[in-house]
Amino acid sequence: MINRIGIAALWLLGLACVFAAINKNDPYLISLRGAGNIALAVASVVISAVLVARGYGRRRGIAGKLLVVLWGLAPLSMLGAHITFEVRKRDVLHTDAAQARTLGRHFVVGYSSFDELAALAEKGLIAGVYITRHNLSGRSDTHHFNADLDTPLEALEASDWRPFRDVLSESRAQLMIGHVTLTAADPDRPASHSKRVVDGIIRRRWHYQGVIITDDLVMGAIYQHDVCAAVVEALNAGVDLLLVAYDGAQFYRIFACASAGFEQGKLDLAMLRDSETRLGRALPID
Repeated sequence: MINRIGIAALWLLGLACVFAAINKNDPYLISLRGAGNIALAVASVVISAVLVARGYGRRRGIAGKLLVVLWGLAPLSMLGAHITFEVRKRDVLHTDAAQARTLGRHFVVGYSSFDELAALAEKGLIAGVYITRHNLSGRSDTHHFNADLDTPLEALEASDWRPFRDVLSESRAQLMIGHVTLTAADPDRPASHSKRVVDGIIRRRWHYQGVIITDDLVMGAIYQHDVCAAVVEALNAGVDLLLVAYDGAQFYRIFACASAGFEQGKLDLAMLRDSETRLGRALPID
């Protein structure tokens, strides 16, 4: 009985390790980066070797062989995920200079490696840097779930939104827009990439022509869905800056989404030009 429990545990743990290895670049697994990945790979190799030494690869039947294969998959899956990340990173870093300037000024990113950050800034792929306690002490915090706000727009205009509208109309303040879905305005997507909210309410109803930045795109409400669609929709809605804060490594994936949208003709060039005008006023580049 004890032996069976141990084998069952090995199967479950092996499946978990393979899942973690395949998704090693996911923001939810950021704590496994670096030393955690090395420990996972080493543990997988050691357990595979122990299983082979105990005859699971030869004398324990098909189930034994599959268990050995399962534990051997973890380091291979991790290698595959790493190669995928590096290829995407290389493609982003080698973006055409003109395209980098067009798209790069719409991104603000967090970071864990200053050298990587410097390379992005040098190539014009980012417009700003997001710094939090995560950078100082090792600790679009994050949110993990979708959120809907069902309050009627008239009630929001008269209460929750009033301070924002008044401040925006009387100052040079800039606006961060969250990932809550305003069901009365656009039930199909969060406010951060809703044209009905950004262009329809903030730009046209409030007449706000200042800079709008998304909340962190590395949040469950966005990242667990079609992040590429969110990036394209946000830029087409009139959002000026896209924030990639909690896990700066996700910038490469998110920039690749914008780049693909640009190359496929999915981005509204008129909206991009308007955004560049707003950014030029607020964040002039010498």
